[in-house]
Amino acid sequence: MTGDREENRCHLLKSKMSLDEAIVRFANRSPRTVDVIWINFRGGRVTYANGLRPNQYYDVTSYDGHPWIFRDHTTQDKLYAGKKEVHFPIPWAGEVPVRRHVVFIHIPVYSLIERCVQVIRQLINDVDIDDLEIPKELKFRLRNKDDTPIWNAEEHPECILHPEQPNHDQQQQQ
Repeated sequence: MTGDREENRCHLLKSKMSLDEAIVRFANRSPRTVDVIWINFRGGRVTYANGLRPNQYYDVTSYDGHPWIFRDHTTQDKLYAGKKEVHFPIPWAGEVPVRRHVVFIHIPVYSLIERCVQVIRQLINDVDIDDLEIPKELKFRLRNKDDTPIWNAEEHPECILHPEQPNHDQQQQQ
């Protein structure tokens, strides 16, 4: 499993073109304030809900193949929807009355090293890192925060952003 997670880390994420609407409610079930972020067609991040407090929700009409990620508003720690870091909305099936698909945002079970980095980051300044008597791996992670979303590229191959791929704006201009 760890190998799969590391392998998927190298795939950049983007939205795919779609007209299939997804009616979503993002509900913050964590004790943290959350940023709800859509990944656009170029792989950029667009914050939709900036500072969603605990027990609040945010309603949005999204589309099939549009990935969403969630970050702690203060620390930018990764948060999850369900058991995944990246949420891909379920398209609306046309039922009437329209029902929103509720997505619960929560704190994942962090690895011991991730949690150590979070706590140390809160306690020190960046300039103090070299003076700490901690393992080199922790020092490296403190200096180089990896915020790349981990997701299953096999489930959504159309959402892989290839560096040589022209972006959506370039395709419309041609």
